[in-house]
Amino acid sequence: MLEKSIPLEVPSEVWEELYTRTGALVVNWALLETTINLIIAVIYHEVGGKEVDPKIPVPFKRKAKFLRLCFKRIEALEPYAEQGLSIVDEATSIATTRNMVVHSAIHAYDKTSGTFTFLKLDVADQDTIHRMNMATKTLLDIKDTGKSALDLAEAATNFIQSLKEAFLREKPSLREKPS
Repeated sequence: MLEKSIPLEVPSEVWEELYTRTGALVVNWALLETTINLIIAVIYHEVGGKEVDPKIPVPFKRKAKFLRLCFKRIEALEPYAEQGLSIVDEATSIATTRNMVVHSAIHAYDKTSGTFTFLKLDVADQDTIHRMNMATKTLLDIKDTGKSALDLAEAATNFIQSLKEAFLREKPSLREKPS
């Protein structure tokens, strides 16, 4: 699988486009994940999330699991569950591409299709074995994922506003400081 040598024969303008689109994906993911962190903060501190899990989740997989459990178990979140779960599901989908692009090495490039092959060595089977994961992505895939992250960040920002209005009326600790 690793028989091809690096450096790859990729035109310089393709590298530049890859850097630009990957950078946009990273920046837009940061906006999205920050908003998800705010959702978690409100739920954890103000709506009973602490009782669902006493530890604030840090890795994204734990964040998604925590939010799914909260939206399913906390009665006060029932009116927000459908939209909240939708945000979590879409963010999880975006995270898959983001993680492959950001945490993998480029193994191959097909000039005809414009497809990059990404390889990532992961630990599996309760941390006892290495597993090679591979994915193919085009520049358009990366661009679309970055745009999806930005669009979802906007939807998640609107969602957190709803949660803040519902649950932080008398508690300014998680509200923005006035300028």
